[in-house]
Amino acid sequence: MRRYVAAVALLTLVYALALASFSPFDLLFGALLFAALVFISRGFVFGEDSGRGPSVLGRAAAFVPFAFEVSSGRYSGALGRSRW
Repeated sequence: MRRYVAAVALLTLVYALALASFSPFDLLFGALLFAALVFISRGFVFGEDSGRGPSVLGRAAAFVPFAFEVSSGRYSGALGRSRW
């Protein structure tokens, strides 16, 4: 249950930041929207056996190359055009 609440809360936060609005109605709409989306896609998002996965150490090790690529500034935007 905590995973669902955390997912909805984080998605609602991203929604509010994208809107640049923390109006109660915007937050309520975002929370309802993402609660429905997480509920509908829970099998895909959390998987049937979502308790097993990479350890915290494995996730941290996988984050290092990702953080390097993002911080190096070689990519511009979502289109993935290389700036080499």
